[in-house]
Parts: sequence; structure tokens; C-alpha cells
Amino acid sequence: MIRRTWKAALVGAIAAVAALSLGPAASGKAKTATVDVEDDFFTPASLTIKEDTKVEWNWVGTELHDVTKAGGPGKFFESGPKEGSGVLYSKTFKKPGKYEIICSLHSKDGMRMDLKVKKRRN
Repeated sequence: MIRRTWKAALVGAIAAVAALSLGPAASGKAKTATVDVEDDFFTPASLTIKEDTKVEWNWVGTELHDVTKAGGPGKFFESGPKEGSGVLYSKTFKKPGKYEIICSLHSKDGMRMDLKVKKRRN
């Protein structure tokens, strides 16, 4: 009886570790990445995520900015001009590919980021 209990505990511990190592995808929760919208730049300026990941753009600068898709797969999107602090725009990326994201108000100043969305492996 003791030997069976020990084996059951070991199997349970291994299952728990495996579930934790698989992360949010195993539990069905979507992953989230955050990008800071600072005054005239995005941080990070380059980001790689897996499909079905939500990206949240968090305004931390003081100027008016937007988040606009300048290139990449799928439909056009834009946040519209916003200012203030906190997450003010989010988008879940469902199509793999390379996206160019700009602030249309400051693109001439180089306010852009590269976003690569990789296919999720099952």
C-alpha cells in the first residue's frame, strides 16, 4: 500500500511539473505580450510571438500616439490617436507573418516596430 501511494504521488508530481512547463497554452489561456508606447518609439522595437498571442500597447509617453498596421497579413487595423497612461489598445494576432507597426503621427520620425508572428506548433 505504501509503495502504491508513493508511485501515485510521483506520477501526480510529474504531471504537475509537465503542466507548468507547458504554460498558458496547455491551460487554454492566451498569451499576452506588452509593448510600451513611448514618446516617438516603441519598446521593444522588435517582437516575436506565436499566433493567437494578444499584444497590448501600453502608453507611457506624454504625447499623442497611435498604433497602425503599415504592412503584414490580414486586415488593416489602427488604434486611433490616444494619449495618457495604461494599456489603451490590444490586438490578438491570428495570422503568422511579418507585420510593420507604426505610429502614423510620428512615422516620419522613425516610430515603428517589427512584429513577427510564428505559427504555433501543436
